[in-house]
Amino acid sequence: MKKAKKYLILMGICFIFCGNNQGMVAKSMCPNTVIADSITRAKAIVTKTRVYHGKKQHRRWDSLNHKWVDPHWIDD
Repeated sequence: MKKAKKYLILMGICFIFCGNNQGMVAKSMCPNTVIADSITRAKAIVTKTRVYHGKKQHRRWDSLNHKWVDPHWIDD
């Protein structure tokens, strides 16, 4: 009976301390994750150029998502 009581007290103490720390860690990690993700995505855009009917044109390519950022070629 004494072991069960000690076990329950120990579990209660762990729950109090561990429960509070998890909330604080999650709040502090979220902003850093969003900033890091934004920086990574910003570096993934590459400008492609071409000459079409004598006119120089450019278009942006998102190498992270593998799709065009601009819907059409833009004249320079």
